[in-house]
Amino acid sequence: MIICVNQVKSNRSNKFEIEVDGNLKYCVQVPWSSVRLGFGIRNIKKIKVINMEEEVSYTADYNVVENAPELMILCGDLFDNEQKVMKINILDKYSANCGSIYTKTNGFFDSKICVTSNDEMFLGYDVSKGNIQTISFYKEDVEIAQITKPLSVRENLDCYYIHILDEYSYIADILSFFVIYFDYVYYGHVDESVVMGKREVSFEYTFDKRKKFYNESWIREKFGEEEYKRFTDLLEYKYNVVKGDIKNRFIIVLFLFGVLAIKLISDYFS
Repeated sequence: MIICVNQVKSNRSNKFEIEVDGNLKYCVQVPWSSVRLGFGIRNIKKIKVINMEEEVSYTADYNVVENAPELMILCGDLFDNEQKVMKINILDKYSANCGSIYTKTNGFFDSKICVTSNDEMFLGYDVSKGNIQTISFYKEDVEIAQITKPLSVRENLDCYYIHILDEYSYIADILSFFVIYFDYVYYGHVDESVVMGKREVSFEYTFDKRKKFYNESWIREKFGEEEYKRFTDLLEYKYNVVKGDIKNRFIIVLFLFGVLAIKLISDYFS
């Protein structure tokens, strides 16, 4: 199963679309307010995943009491004990808890993403390599899904691709919700008016122990050579489009600067 999570609006509101195997399944409304300011984490509750019948299928809940212990952690405990950080619960259309998301830390340099679906736990490890970021999810020792985020972005519109093994398709909605949560917390350009035509290319690298959980050949091994080539070509195309836009804008600026310089020199000597 292949899922695409596309941000379609980032100015004055955040909206996403979730496609499963090329078919639009959900639209998502994300709050236009920062998760980092004050008690902004409670804005997580405003995330709404809406199906094609315009019914709310999933929302989130942040329980202040449940998360209180993380606010009381002493600095020494960060080094000595494993801690759960910022847990949110995923609620279905009946407001029943169907999953959760949190980060498990053991010191500053040992962290993993935990996603639960009913009684099952899946561990995710985020690794950056060049102009892409990946999150590999494991059930025990078996990799069951890989999320890819291009770090080349136009007008703050992020996109994510989820490759998930068919036998674990039952957690597809949970992982899709995780992507929305992840983007809101780490890449949400909230309270920011986007400049038309904004382009951004980033390069990041991971060097800690999480790196060993990234299998660069996983998509090829599990989805075949054809899908691997299609996907790598797509990532390269998206990178080249954004890079090309930046290069063209730079050339235009240099041209205009040259024209202005010529005019000033001409006026000076005339």
